[in-house]
Amino acid sequence: MILNQFALKRQVTVLALLVVIVIAGLYCYVTLPRESFPDITIPYVFVTTTYEGVAPADMEELITIPIERKLKGIDDVEEIRSTSAEGISTVAIKFLPKVDLDDALQKVRDKVDQAEGDLPADLQDDPVIKEVNFSDMPVIRWCYRGHSACGDCRV
Repeated sequence: MILNQFALKRQVTVLALLVVIVIAGLYCYVTLPRESFPDITIPYVFVTTTYEGVAPADMEELITIPIERKLKGIDDVEEIRSTSAEGISTVAIKFLPKVDLDDALQKVRDKVDQAEGDLPADLQDDPVIKEVNFSDMPVIRWCYRGHSACGDCRV
């Protein structure tokens, strides 16, 4: 109630304040940098290992747990999650936002190289280490018929 009375008694002051706020908002909107495709850094690194014909429980015991043990020693890790399915193991490492992703990727590579001695000898492929990079992903997908990603072709 007191605020209402203050505003009604000083209408010129309230209108002047409104004009200042609108001008400041317009200035900020005009000077705000905008990009069509900004570089977004997501602090995730994924380690994917394939071992065909192996059950999920064995994948966890033979592949996932040894890799996780080595990765626990890395600094600035916020969270480590893993998924073991038939023939594939995926370990997702989430780093703190302040981390340089190139350094984090190298640390993960070093730790996975150390873990390779604990992995089965008959593993066909080395673990694949990837980071999430939106510049590698298309913005719009086109199907073979020329539709954009409208869902007609389930692409």
